[in-house]
Amino acid sequence: YEFSWKAVAGVVIVGFLIFGATMPSDNPQPENTPADNVETPPQNNSAQTPESDNTTEDTDSSQNQEETSSPTSEIFTLPAPQDVVELETSSNGIYTAAITDSGNIQRYDSTVPTGESWAINDVTGTAIELNTDGSKVAGIWSNGGIGVYTKDRAEWKWQVSDAWDISGSSDLSTVAAIQKPGAGTGRLTLFQDGTESWDKSLSEMSPEVVDVASDGSKIAVGGGEYFAGGTEYQGQHKVVVYNSEGDELWSKTYDSRVIDIDINQNQDTVAVGTDDGKLFVYDLEGSQQWSKDSLGGYLAMADNTGQILTSQPDRTVLLNSDGSEAWSYNGTSVGRKSAISADGSLSLTTGIANMNVVALQDGEVFSQEYEQAVSVAVDSDGSRFFIGSGSEVTGYELQ
Repeated sequence: YEFSWKAVAGVVIVGFLIFGATMPSDNPQPENTPADNVETPPQNNSAQTPESDNTTEDTDSSQNQEETSSPTSEIFTLPAPQDVVELETSSNGIYTAAITDSGNIQRYDSTVPTGESWAINDVTGTAIELNTDGSKVAGIWSNGGIGVYTKDRAEWKWQVSDAWDISGSSDLSTVAAIQKPGAGTGRLTLFQDGTESWDKSLSEMSPEVVDVASDGSKIAVGGGEYFAGGTEYQGQHKVVVYNSEGDELWSKTYDSRVIDIDINQNQDTVAVGTDDGKLFVYDLEGSQQWSKDSLGGYLAMADNTGQILTSQPDRTVLLNSDGSEAWSYNGTSVGRKSAISADGSLSLTTGIANMNVVALQDGEVFSQEYEQAVSVAVDSDGSRFFIGSGSEVTGYELQ
């Protein structure tokens, strides 16, 4: 046959191509590198994959939040005898008191592994107060009165029919109680060191909420029109502020019922929230400092900074003491059980239905939904917070 150099060259070239395709590249690519326009499957990392089962999609938030591991650790989860209806904590976050709907108060100690507690078994109602160091608890008790208790005994008890809400000074030497009957006006009673100091008929309103200044020098009560029978309501939506001797210092009227009030003696401030979603802020002499027509209702005030946690529907806002906005967060509202630390660093919202707790530090640090209504409390520096829901109380610590 006739020899062909062209044929030989062809064979060599084909062989070279086959051999080269099997050789490793000088610049190897990582394994599993996706081709162009091919979606990379999610990695096993909840901080990077919104599709992860452990990640909740955050919609409409005004904060640009990154998904990270939880910044909280659980201190304890302890049983309560029955459903928790109110929760308070001492300023250092060591002691937490819960009042239940079955007739007792539990006080928990977070410094011991079991959360060692003591109980008061003749108390039930809608409100409790815990003094600054957690050694005393004031509560509405089951047969229609109020009392102040320590671990071993009741310091004092007093019969107050139709007791609705209480508030006390920081040491609980002064305690105010409002009475809210089913019809007609209510009453305001002040106790000092276990003795009734005075009792007043609230002739123009049915009371809703009461607050006492930290030193007991001022008492504010707010409410609205009262049921006069049939379909008739009479009276006014108003706030009245008294001194500790029972003298009226000033009063204000509103277009809607007063549902929340807070005296901040450190900041010379009284904040009032009304049922139509408005907020009014006064100094202790009653001069209005500022107001918000589109923010308000339920509120919580930071004792040391005067900042106010309040909301619109599905939008929570922290206001500075001058009314300017510090931050806002979409997706939750401030309910009756919401709270804020004394330094303003940690806010707890519960939603209007008190069924969802969101902890905020200029952005979300904790969120959980509950099947039963919740009550919350936070210590003074925002390092610990507590949640009561159903027959459990759980404490958390920020890491």
